[in-house]
Amino acid sequence: MMTPIWQSQVPPIQVTIPPTPVPWQTTVAAVGTIITVTVALYVAMRESRGAKKARADAATERSNREREDRRRGARLVAGWVEEEYFPSSDGSAYIRKAVAHISNEGDQPVFQVAAAVHVGSGRSIGPLAIPQIIPVVPPRRDLRWDITIPLLAHDDTESPHLEVRFSDPNGNRWTRSPNGDLVETTGEEARLFGTDLSEADIAGQVGRPDSLNPWMVAHAFVTLLQEGYDLDNDVFKDILDPVVGQWRESPRETATAIRDDLQNRGFTGFARYPAPHVARIILPIQEQGNSQVVVGDVVALDASVIQLTYLRHQGWRVFSYHFSGAGVFPPDRIPFAPGSLHEDDRIPPYLPNVTQP
Repeated sequence: MMTPIWQSQVPPIQVTIPPTPVPWQTTVAAVGTIITVTVALYVAMRESRGAKKARADAATERSNREREDRRRGARLVAGWVEEEYFPSSDGSAYIRKAVAHISNEGDQPVFQVAAAVHVGSGRSIGPLAIPQIIPVVPPRRDLRWDITIPLLAHDDTESPHLEVRFSDPNGNRWTRSPNGDLVETTGEEARLFGTDLSEADIAGQVGRPDSLNPWMVAHAFVTLLQEGYDLDNDVFKDILDPVVGQWRESPRETATAIRDDLQNRGFTGFARYPAPHVARIILPIQEQGNSQVVVGDVVALDASVIQLTYLRHQGWRVFSYHFSGAGVFPPDRIPFAPGSLHEDDRIPPYLPNVTQP
């Protein structure tokens, strides 16, 4: 019997489908695409970092340029003290002459100029003969003030330096420190009195305790009045200028009026010198004291004034007392003995005929 064909054992047919070959160009292209994208990202990141650095560098350069532009005029303003020693007419001593300079070498003016002389280890003794405020220093100008006699009121004054404060034409405020550094101080407050001074600092500002110091003479004048002495008393003999008639005409009435005015007044820390042989001690109302704060350097005061004159070989003497609002004698209305204003009359501080008031 025959086996049906469908039951016959026919070996299965095996079909093998070969993989589709990937051309090598396709593989290379894919790898190339990956590399291109990676390089592009790297370049983009590098360019981004470079752009950020370039912007930062440009901003820094612009800031430096603006800073330099702000400083361009200010850096040409300076202050210093020039000293010279020369023999007296009789050849017995050397006399020191000291001149304060404020120079503007720029092409534009500077404004609201104020200065202070520093001595010793940096102690400020005020503007001395330099005006409290100089409204303007023109371009290419060197302003000078003789501070020889004012320096006699202080010890340790060898090699003095000058601090200068001023505003540029754009209103920026600057300070040239005594060591020459230039610092912008726009918007800082100016005080008439220091608020953190030690007793040693105050003593250093006030100066010598003798008649070479107008502050000390004025203080002795006020103290004697407050103790009840009238102006015709002998205790004022070495304190009052013998030329002035204010003391001789009505000594008691004048003493009473001054005594009443002094009841609510105090001393400022510095003497002012409108001329080398003329000094002024400012007496503001005590309430103005340390609370008198302004932006800038100009301080308006309700103040009386003691005006003193420097007499040859005698030191300072009280010339006049000016009540607040009454005005003060200018130097050209003050009489001096013949020859008193000659250059050679600046006595050295060690001469024995200058006594303590």
